Amino acid sequence: MHGKNLASVLSLVLALLTIAAMAPAQGWKGQSTVANSNSTAGNANKSTTSRKRRVTGDKASKKPAVVRCDPDKQQPADLSGTYKGVVNYPDGGLNGDATLTITGNQFLLVVGNAAQTGRITAVTTCTYTAATMMFGEAKKAEPGQPAPPPLPVISLRAVKSGNDVTLTTASGERRTFSFAPKAAK
Repeated sequence: MHGKNLASVLSLVLALLTIAAMAPAQGWKGQSTVANSNSTAGNANKSTTSRKRRVTGDKASKKPAVVRCDPDKQQPADLSGTYKGVVNYPDGGLNGDATLTITGNQFLLVVGNAAQTGRITAVTTCTYTAATMMFGEAKKAEPGQPAPPPLPVISLRAVKSGNDVTLTTASGERRTFSFAPKAAK
């Protein structure tokens, strides 16, 4: 009977050691750590596989949290650079090979001997970059004179890729405007 009790006690101790090895370890001042275990139960030929778990507090998580885009958050987008391409802006009389230089929120668009200046702003929400171009420089009304007409403003979608930028008319914009890199021959 003494041999049976010893075997029972050894089995119990082995089971407790296996459970303790699989439980998350507690680090310094109660901080949790990642626990790995390889234990042998009963037979030396049989072992349990080790499992890694991320431990947050006392709860183990199976998958990392998925970060989703927040459509209410906007980041300013910097489109600064000098770009060569083709412009199509019929309302402004600009069409053909062009150079677009953007410095901060100012732009210079040169097509042949014609040039347009103005302001550009861009923001990125998720994976969409929206831009607005205002052509010309704002002028104040002279005293006793009517206010000058509003400057043309165009809503665009901007895509910056490497050393190129593509600007296309946004959905719902009534004016036509595009600037795109020249197609490779």
